[in-house]
Amino acid sequence: MQKVNSVVRISFVGGLIGLVFGSTGGKVDTILQGQNRMGWNVAEVIPAPPSSCCGLSLVATPGLWTMSSGYLFIMENPR
Repeated sequence: MQKVNSVVRISFVGGLIGLVFGSTGGKVDTILQGQNRMGWNVAEVIPAPPSSCCGLSLVATPGLWTMSSGYLFIMENPR
């Protein structure tokens, strides 16, 4: 049986907005449940490297918003 792979990147929001409105567990759960309904299974989870502009956006928005690090989910689907 042949397996097909896909990569799903999940990024989180940092800063004060991420602190108030962010739910890392809820975001991961929602995305993975959707992938599971489409027949994809998690094969591996890799921490995604932080973006180089994270600090710049935090300074430009006086601490309100920045992209935080996230995860790369390697998904597989038997075809």
